[in-house]
Amino acid sequence: TRVIFANLESIIGLNEQLLEKIDKVEGLITGTDQCRTNGSYTSEDEAVHLVASTFVALAPFFKLYKQYCSNYYGAVSAVQRSRETVDGFSEFLRSQHKSWVPRAGSRHLQLEDFLIKPVQRLTKYPMFFTDMLKLSATDHPCRL
Repeated sequence: TRVIFANLESIIGLNEQLLEKIDKVEGLITGTDQCRTNGSYTSEDEAVHLVASTFVALAPFFKLYKQYCSNYYGAVSAVQRSRETVDGFSEFLRSQHKSWVPRAGSRHLQLEDFLIKPVQRLTKYPMFFTDMLKLSATDHPCRL
């Protein structure tokens, strides 16, 4: 399983921390959190700053993706080899497929399709940051 899933548990932990912090920022923006900034709920500029600060704080942990991405093709190969050579592996995946498909939202996704998800997530961050910058004022310190 180490060959296939590498350090996926660590990446999941990183993303859980990121989600928790982003949810807190969302609570500040929507007013669902009791925290306030400067006596009023956080503005978009402040939200951009808080999200950017969250990513900066967690940036050292994004190196976890390096190991996972480096291992990706080996993981897919290991799954394919196991389908062909390990007795019962294909049947096991088929039986598990029934339980993960409803949560994944697609009947056609296989294990290999799920293995690419962390790689795809990482490639979406530049677009996310570009969109975030569009929300901040041109003279905002986050842009400097």
